[in-house]
Amino acid sequence: MALRFKNLRHLRDYVALSNPEAARTTGVWTTGQIFYHLSAAIEASCDAAPQATTSSVSMKQRMMQFAALNIGLPKGRAIPSEVKHLMTPPANPDVLEQQKRLLDAIDRFAAQPDMFPVHPVFGPLSRAGWTKFHLRHCELHLRHLSV
Repeated sequence: MALRFKNLRHLRDYVALSNPEAARTTGVWTTGQIFYHLSAAIEASCDAAPQATTSSVSMKQRMMQFAALNIGLPKGRAIPSEVKHLMTPPANPDVLEQQKRLLDAIDRFAAQPDMFPVHPVFGPLSRAGWTKFHLRHCELHLRHLSV
C-alpha cells in the first residue's frame, strides 16, 4: 500500500512514531539525510520572503501543480538550482536531531501566517497548496524508509 498522508497531523504522527535509528532505507540517502531534506524544504516555505500569491501561474505550472499536489511528486526530479544549497543534506546528519528538526518544522509550518514564498517549480501556492506540496514531498521520500 502506498504511503499517503491525509493532513499535517497524520504526517507529524508518522514521523513522531517512527524509530529512525532502526529504520532502513531503500534509496541513496540515509534516514538522517531524508529528515534533513524534508525539514529544509518545510523551513524554506516559512523562512523565504513571503510574497502575495497574486502573480499569474502559467498553464504548464497549473498542470504540474494539479498532478503533483493531487497525485504525487515524480521520482528522480532534481532539486531546483535556486534552492539546492539549502536542500542538499550533509553526508551524515544525526538522525535523532533531524527527526526533532522535522517535527519542529511541521509545527512551525502549521502555525505560519498565510503568506508564503513563490515555489521555485510550481509558482505561487496558497496555504492549501503548500500543505499538499509538503505532504506529497514527504510521501515521496519517507516511502524509502522501513520504519
